[in-house]
Amino acid sequence: MLRISLTVFSISVMFLKEENLTEGVSGMHKMRFIFYGVILFLLIPTVALSETEEIKEYKIMKGDTLWDISGKELRDAFLWPKIWQENPDITNPDRIYPGQTIKIPLRLMKKEVGEESGAQPTAKQAPAAVKEEVSKKETVPTPVPLTPLVDEAVLMSTGYIADSIHSVGRITGSPGDRSLFGNEDIVYVSLDTPAKIGDMFYVIRRGEALRHPATGKKMGYLIQVLGVATVDRFEFGQTMAKITRVFNPIKSGDLLDTYHEMTPPLTTGLYRTPKIEGYVVALKNDIVAAGNMDIIYIDKGSDDGIEVGDMLRTVAVGTHMVPSGKIQVLSSRGKTSAAIVRENSRPIDVGNLVTGVE
Repeated sequence: MLRISLTVFSISVMFLKEENLTEGVSGMHKMRFIFYGVILFLLIPTVALSETEEIKEYKIMKGDTLWDISGKELRDAFLWPKIWQENPDITNPDRIYPGQTIKIPLRLMKKEVGEESGAQPTAKQAPAAVKEEVSKKETVPTPVPLTPLVDEAVLMSTGYIADSIHSVGRITGSPGDRSLFGNEDIVYVSLDTPAKIGDMFYVIRRGEALRHPATGKKMGYLIQVLGVATVDRFEFGQTMAKITRVFNPIKSGDLLDTYHEMTPPLTTGLYRTPKIEGYVVALKNDIVAAGNMDIIYIDKGSDDGIEVGDMLRTVAVGTHMVPSGKIQVLSSRGKTSAAIVRENSRPIDVGNLVTGVE
């Protein structure tokens, strides 16, 4: 700017000389031109210096955001929109790049605004780049992993207690006249309603009538789920199905029930421990006593507030009452539930008490 001022002054003097030579300007006019030239020479550096102090050029560094720059250069991060406004070539305030030069309006500097107001930067007031920086400082809770409560096959084969049995057909035999079937075996089925290829059915079996171990009251029947049969083809007016899943040996005469998907519930590992007082009323597969991972049935259900996943305690009753194990509810109906033994210190028998876990 100083060089420009000297140039302007020199041009003024040259102009003055030319005027003197060609037009004979009077001495008074000479003095006037010299006076104006000196004034112009003195004012231009002042204006240039003022502009230099008002605008500062800043070179973007890696990691910079307009928020950061405003806080550092203007001492007020909330003035970042003013910097953006001063640089119309920045179309998006989130997109500034290392090496890019921007102008900072120093005239906006307000040293005490942030400190006096107690204002804190918020993600809502800042561009996305600032939001990201703010979010890094926030505590993000670690997600708790979810795991299935049990394996799908365990859940499907759990069985249940019902007042009466529901079926839509039965297995009537096989092409090889066998009576015991396993996975991939072909069987003849008789169905109450017409089916199509691909239709699936649960293979079930009704157990003996159950009576409550303490009251002797009839409770219904234990229904075992033995596997899954899928309609495979039709031959000579007969419906043939393939055994596609086996949980227990399947026999000729076993019943078929409507199929529905069973998806094991996911759990975080935190379970309810409701306070109840009930009994173990049956054991799966007619076993004498249940141990770890065996399925048992209790006389409390959803009507009593029992939910899938609940952890309960079993207590052996004799001369003394002794805790025998812990069980977890896998399925719950109105008055009864099926549960899996999670741990046991002694065999769990029909007639054991069921209580809340202390």
